[in-house]
Amino acid sequence: QLLAHGRAAQTPVAVISHGTRAEQQVRVGTLARLAELAQEAPTPALLVIGETVALHAQLAWFGTRAERAA
Repeated sequence: QLLAHGRAAQTPVAVISHGTRAEQQVRVGTLARLAELAQEAPTPALLVIGETVALHAQLAWFGTRAERAA
């Protein structure tokens, strides 16, 4: 519906599964691929849509498992 109402297919999206938990996963893509990204993501999941997604790399506060274990 977002595409049908004028959102650009290239709008950034993130699907965050199990947020703030050890098993957290983040899938980043575009609105055009949202259905695919959401289908791949374990639940529960949170969607972030828009330019805020671009901050993901800068704010990667959660780090990788290797970084957390160090």
